[in-house]
Amino acid sequence: MNFEQLEILTILAQERQFSRAANRLHMTTSAVSQAVSKLEEELGMTLFQRSRKNTFPTTDGQYIIRIAHMILEKRQEIYDYTSDRHHLSGLKIKIGAIPGIIDHLIHSLERLQHEFPMIEIEMIELNTQDLIKTLREEKLDFALLGFSDSLPNYHLPYDLTKLTDGAYYFAVNQQSPLANYKQLTYAQVVQCPFALYQDSYISNYVSHIENKTHQSVRVLFKTNNMNAIIKSVNHNMAITFGPYYTLFNSFYDRLQRVKVIPIEKDPEVLTTYLWFICSRDPTLASLSQTLLTLVRQELRISH
Repeated sequence: MNFEQLEILTILAQERQFSRAANRLHMTTSAVSQAVSKLEEELGMTLFQRSRKNTFPTTDGQYIIRIAHMILEKRQEIYDYTSDRHHLSGLKIKIGAIPGIIDHLIHSLERLQHEFPMIEIEMIELNTQDLIKTLREEKLDFALLGFSDSLPNYHLPYDLTKLTDGAYYFAVNQQSPLANYKQLTYAQVVQCPFALYQDSYISNYVSHIENKTHQSVRVLFKTNNMNAIIKSVNHNMAITFGPYYTLFNSFYDRLQRVKVIPIEKDPEVLTTYLWFICSRDPTLASLSQTLLTLVRQELRISH
């Protein structure tokens, strides 16, 4: 038994005549007939009921033909898979991400390169505005971006997948009085110094807290260095905040010294979602699906 015989079975079942099947397969009628007869002899059963006008599968033939279709489909999957791998050989991909996430993609990217050893990966960390600008210029293949539900309105030339919402949380040292609470209020956090990441959504939220409390937030420093912010919280010098998916992954290895606590619910604050953004290049389809799965696992996001 071979793939050619299985293909002959499926075509003959569709065409119902040896001559039509032979024409479609670019074979002689006798060659098609001999291939079917040889397979019937090998299997020890009649696969087709023959007549002068038409040829119909027997009950056994219908079962074998159904399996033949499945085998041929799997063969095509193998061809498609290997074709994708060959197309990716030597490919350089560029991945952008917002702060607080990129450091925690190392294992995902290591596993991605294990799956696709022929690719080269470049990672860049950008704030929200610069990341959107870079995406508009189509300079990235993939990105992880925190943004509201309005992201599709930007008409980025990419496919967008919403991974999870990101309600705001605060990270405080376990020695801070705030660590005793299960939920924080604006009035509580405004009493503490802040270590802030330099980004528009952070600045806007700080302004919102000030408007709500009628007090000025004390800012210890602003920076685009996430490690400096983590260190300041780790040493109880300041508190910080951000979407849950950013803070949890930033402080995951420090949860014995740092506590991540939700802030009071506020309907005036837009929910920030974590988006997976991928190129529409069809040659990257299998790589894109693999990366999406790995990102979900690494960021501890359920499907």
